[in-house]
Amino acid sequence: MVRIKYDVKLEDSNIPRVDSVLDEFIIEYKVRVSDVRVVQSAIMMLAKSLEQHDNLSGILILDDPKISKGRLNEVTHGCFL
Repeated sequence: MVRIKYDVKLEDSNIPRVDSVLDEFIIEYKVRVSDVRVVQSAIMMLAKSLEQHDNLSGILILDDPKISKGRLNEVTHGCFL
């Protein structure tokens, strides 16, 4: 049986905590985000976590974002360029 761990401190990491870990996935969960800086910060924190743990994959969940789809696309594509 798979268990989700919440508010997890990753071993051998300088990242304070991640929202949850499920099997080989680090999950960041943000609700009603209205500021693009929060999205950028979440992406960068997830990227830092994944850089230190190459055996894991990352998922960013944005639940009911208060940012337009166009602006959200700009921000996410800007982080990966």
